[in-house]
Amino acid sequence: MIRINLISEALPEAHREPVRLEALGRGAMLAACFVLALGWLGFDYFRTEHSLATARYQVALQQVQLARLRQLQEQVTTFERQKVAIDQHIDVIAKLESDRQSSQRLLGSIATTVNRTPMLWLTGFTRKGGDLTIEGRAASIDAVADFIGRLRQSGEFARVRMKSTDQQPNSSVPTFAFTLTADYRANVIAAKPVGGG
Repeated sequence: MIRINLISEALPEAHREPVRLEALGRGAMLAACFVLALGWLGFDYFRTEHSLATARYQVALQQVQLARLRQLQEQVTTFERQKVAIDQHIDVIAKLESDRQSSQRLLGSIATTVNRTPMLWLTGFTRKGGDLTIEGRAASIDAVADFIGRLRQSGEFARVRMKSTDQQPNSSVPTFAFTLTADYRANVIAAKPVGGG
């Protein structure tokens, strides 16, 4: 008889080695370290990007502020130039005003002195700085001497000198033409009231 074995031979079981927990623990530990490292790098990247963005924003603010300060500095420079120009104009105006007042005082002083000297009138007057040249006519040489004395007594004129005197023949009354030089002391007259005698 023939025997047919329908049952196949028992196959040997696959031989598996038992999985060791140590190997799994190490793999899990490596994976966890890798994930932690990636997490730390990601956190550091985003933190650095945030710091960089903040620094860029601060730089942009500083540049805007620097541009504004430069503009203000240009305005200050312009204002300082304008101030210097205005100060110069004010100085010129003050000098002109001082010269005008000084000239008014000078003319007032001379007019007062001429009014107090009888028989004398002026025909010309020149001023260059503090140097004066006075030209006039008088009915007598005594009137000229009196005028010189009054100029000296006023204290407003220094070194009053007779430059020339000529007798002018006239049909009815002889007159004397004279030319005087004097130094005008504006600082003395500034302290004295005009017309004070």
